Amino acid sequence: MKKASILLLLGLMLAFCLPMAAKAALTDNGDGTVTDGNGIMWLQVPAEDLMTYDEAVAWADALVFAGYDDWRLPSAINSLTGVPDTSWNNPNTEWGYLYITEWDNPWGKAGGYSLPPGMATMPEYWDYAQYWWTETEYDVNSAWAFWASWDMICNHDTRSKTDLLAVTAVRDSTVIPPEKLPPVASFTASPSTAPVGTTIDFNAGSSDDPDGIIMTYAWDFGDGTGDSGETASHAYSADNIYTVTLTVTDNDGLTDTATAEITVYIEVAPVIPEVPLGTIVISASMIIALGAYFALPRLRRKSEYIKP
Repeated sequence: MKKASILLLLGLMLAFCLPMAAKAALTDNGDGTVTDGNGIMWLQVPAEDLMTYDEAVAWADALVFAGYDDWRLPSAINSLTGVPDTSWNNPNTEWGYLYITEWDNPWGKAGGYSLPPGMATMPEYWDYAQYWWTETEYDVNSAWAFWASWDMICNHDTRSKTDLLAVTAVRDSTVIPPEKLPPVASFTASPSTAPVGTTIDFNAGSSDDPDGIIMTYAWDFGDGTGDSGETASHAYSADNIYTVTLTVTDNDGLTDTATAEITVYIEVAPVIPEVPLGTIVISASMIIALGAYFALPRLRRKSEYIKP
C-alpha cells in the first residue's frame, strides 16, 4: 500500500512536471525580437495593419529590423512530414510550436487576444479567432493561415489571398547574416587643371555598392563649399591646389570617400612686344618678295641670249 502510494505520488509529479517542462521560455533578445526554443526569431510587435497575402509577403520581404533583412512569414509546413499541417493543436509548425509549446496562456484574455509574454497584444480583429498569414501557398488563389481560438484550439486553414489577415515576421536565428560591404567612392573631374573662374564638372557615376545601393553623395570642394548629388559643378575664385573629397553613403549606412586634387591658376595674357618708332620690321614674306624683285631682271636678261 505504501509502495502504491509512492508510485501514485511520482505519477502525479510527472503528470504536472512534464507539461511544464514542455514549455520553453522565449528568449528576449533586447532588440525588439524574441527567439523560441526551435531557434525561430519572432518580432515582438507584429504589423499594425491587416494585409492581403501578397501585401504580407512583400512587407516581410522588405522588412529590415534589428540589423536583419532576411525576414519572412511563418511557415505552415509540418517539420516532421514536410507538408502543410492540417491537424489540430500540432506543435510541429512554426506557429503551432509557438502557440502550443511556448505560450502559457494563449488567447482568451478579456478585451483582446494575447501574444506570448514579451510580445505585444493584438486587438481583437475577429469575433472568435485571429487569423495570421503563413508563407505557405495552397494554390494560385489561396494560402495557408494559422488561427487560434479563445478556448486554446489552433489549426491551419486555407484563406483567399485577398482576405485581410494579421501579419508578423520570423527568421531563422541560426543563420548569421553576411557582413555588410561598404560602398566604393570614385569620381572624375573635368578639367582637373583650369584657370580661376572655370567651371569644373564632377561625376561620381563610377561609384558602386557591391551589396546594395548608394543613397547619398556629398561633395567637399576644398574651399569651404560643397554640394550633393551624383554630379556637381564648381568654379574656384582663387588660384590654389584644392583637394576635393567625395563621401558616399549606402542603404546600410556604410560610407566611403575618394579624393582628387584640382589645380587652379591665374591665366596670364600673352605679351606683345612694342616696336620703337623708326624700326623696320622685315617679315619672311617681305624677304621672299624682295628676292623675287631683284632676281627677275637677271633672269630676263639671261633669256635674251638664248636663241630659239
